[in-house]
Amino acid sequence: MCVLFASHSQADSFITIENLTTEKQEQSIQVNCEVTYRLDEKVKQALANGIMMTFITDLELLERTSNWFDQVRASYQTEFTIKYHALSKQFVLSINNLERSYPDLFSVFYQQTQLCDFRMGPIDHIQLNAAIYLRARIRLSTEDLPLPLRIKSYLSDDWRPSSGWTIWSL
Repeated sequence: MCVLFASHSQADSFITIENLTTEKQEQSIQVNCEVTYRLDEKVKQALANGIMMTFITDLELLERTSNWFDQVRASYQTEFTIKYHALSKQFVLSINNLERSYPDLFSVFYQQTQLCDFRMGPIDHIQLNAAIYLRARIRLSTEDLPLPLRIKSYLSDDWRPSSGWTIWSL
């Protein structure tokens, strides 16, 4: 898995998920992909000023049905949090209550490996066939922002970086 952090001169924030691969194991599916985080300068500055931000990953295994909505057969949500520790001048990445420090944001996103060796399961009750597909998205949790930034997030896409749903057939 490769995680990249890109800078951009225009005022835009987004996240892309590419090259997703899956491997069915006994009772789970292993998911790997490449993620690019492109955050607006305002968002990066807020992180550098000590604003904690939480990114949420949603994965869903769905089955196409003959009715209007596809049926969710399995779903999983995980998150990671980034905050700046002013005394040590380090960015702290928290995943599942484990914390690691990094000297800069590039290193945080490069080392962020939450989708690497991600196992979605148990799925032993699901028969994998052509009607089954996986969708994934990564987004900044605007609900966890301080109130003034949360209001900005309602008004500006720069404060709502998201990959949108990306779909892959299994």
